[in-house]
Amino acid sequence: MRYVRFARIAAMALLTAMTLGTTACIAPDARYEREPAPEPVKSGELTGDWKGWRGSALELVSGGRATVTKLDGQSWDFDDGWRMTGKGTWRHEQNILVVSVKANDVAERPRSADDPGVPLPSPNPEEFPKEYRWQFKARHGEKGRLEIYFFTGDPDTRDAYVMWQAG
Repeated sequence: MRYVRFARIAAMALLTAMTLGTTACIAPDARYEREPAPEPVKSGELTGDWKGWRGSALELVSGGRATVTKLDGQSWDFDDGWRMTGKGTWRHEQNILVVSVKANDVAERPRSADDPGVPLPSPNPEEFPKEYRWQFKARHGEKGRLEIYFFTGDPDTRDAYVMWQAG
């Protein structure tokens, strides 16, 4: 009799643990900040030269031409440590700036994803992307200055890669 009662309690505890475990995976998690909606900007506000982290640059010319210099990858690609230089196109749709570039140079990994001061060994250039597409959002940062940004790294610990207009 005791054994049956113990088995029922154990089965109930297991069922409860499984139910709580699966609902935790699908329930919204308050630890993760919602990504802000992009601020509305006009295409004309985006043209010009943009500067970013560690010498990265983006030139947006009216008519849709773009040039990137030492621009890191977004999202998980940032962790790979490559930096791209090349020419391509840009477009602005639904308040998202989309920049597509074919690489004429992808620099060797200048940094470790864990410690930017630690250089990585020279990788095989075949590992680098030959073309890439970034999706920037716009916001008004400190002092109302227009910034464009994308997120880097793991969504659990993401950072904003921010660029600002030069000059």
